[in-house]
Amino acid sequence: MLNKKVIAPILGLAVTAGLVGCEGNSSSTVIAGSPSVVPTVVDKAMAPVEWDSNNEALVASHVYRSIAKNSVLLLGFTEELASVKTLLSLFRLQDNRSCFTSGSIKSEKTDDICYSDNEVTKIDCTVLDDSEPPQRIFNPDLVVKTNTQLSLAKECQDGVYSARYFDGFLNYKDKDDLGVINELRGSTSVSAIGEVPEINAQGEAVTNNDGDPQTITLTDYQYKTDSFTYFFDHEYELFVDLVNTPINLSACTSGIEQLLSQQGIRSLELGGFEEKGADGYAYNRLTNFDLTASPTHSCDGETLNRALAYTLTSTIESKAIGGGDDAKTTINWTNAYIPQEFDLVNKPKGEITLVHQNPDTSDYTVTIHFDENTGTVTLNEGEVNQVIFDSAAEFLELSEPVVTE
Repeated sequence: MLNKKVIAPILGLAVTAGLVGCEGNSSSTVIAGSPSVVPTVVDKAMAPVEWDSNNEALVASHVYRSIAKNSVLLLGFTEELASVKTLLSLFRLQDNRSCFTSGSIKSEKTDDICYSDNEVTKIDCTVLDDSEPPQRIFNPDLVVKTNTQLSLAKECQDGVYSARYFDGFLNYKDKDDLGVINELRGSTSVSAIGEVPEINAQGEAVTNNDGDPQTITLTDYQYKTDSFTYFFDHEYELFVDLVNTPINLSACTSGIEQLLSQQGIRSLELGGFEEKGADGYAYNRLTNFDLTASPTHSCDGETLNRALAYTLTSTIESKAIGGGDDAKTTINWTNAYIPQEFDLVNKPKGEITLVHQNPDTSDYTVTIHFDENTGTVTLNEGEVNQVIFDSAAEFLELSEPVVTE
């Protein structure tokens, strides 16, 4: 069963529920006697930042914060990602409606769509077999099955007792891929990308020379309460791949048809920030993000054991660490791990190598080593400019956002 630490971030994305109990800025107002919040204006501007020995600890802390405090990315370090993928489908809008205070939400859910290849040739999802009377069975030619829900919130102020604000697309796409023999590859894509009619300053629809409506592509989604803001742009994918259970594990897998092959989160482009008091992080952009957990299975008598090994790679940009052409930072995190809860037993582990493109000089490299036994964090281990922090919390304090009353 999913624990509360795993469920909470998902509820923050759900348009049917809101997070409570978060510390942060209160931006409540009142519209027509009902609570509302002022949307956050997202500053995506970035410029090159020169890394050197004077600021390397600060920028490294910002990079780690952008992952460790990201509610979605943190889910990639849980063994319950398959349950998370399923739970996401429960928090979808099922109707079109006006919001309680102002704005609207439009939702469209598709039936299953099946393909005989990689989402090109559509086929019937089920067919009649040769039995008497004929029974419906899955189409044996089925390779890919998808199910999509498109939801668009337009400046929706939906608070009744507390303020909640939604704006932008929050689209879900479930996909089951049988294209690899003896494997089931399942994924859920969460996207803020969608098209809407273009409206001019006078509130009129913009048309082309033929009189047809023009559209613009939206990429941003914002969810906000009076104490919490979640914003993301573009899209990400949660994936869980299963493989047929190998014979050499038959002693402890009686009745188990498939085992985990790999799971994780990936995205070609994903931007985002969260306002949640000292646990927040500023806007950053990730490209070619890949967080993958690979399992090792073994038998202990009749008990099946599983150990997960995590790796994380990406390119990151932000105002704090720098961004833009020839000013990006690559992340390579081996033996990666961030616990859902920090305590005396669960600590971050692994080593992060950051390579930053200094605009006017050569690339600058910083390493971050997490000692899972002592909890210490060491920058540039073994180097002349080595710095040791007593804990990950102390390391994160360097980049802690300023919280105003």
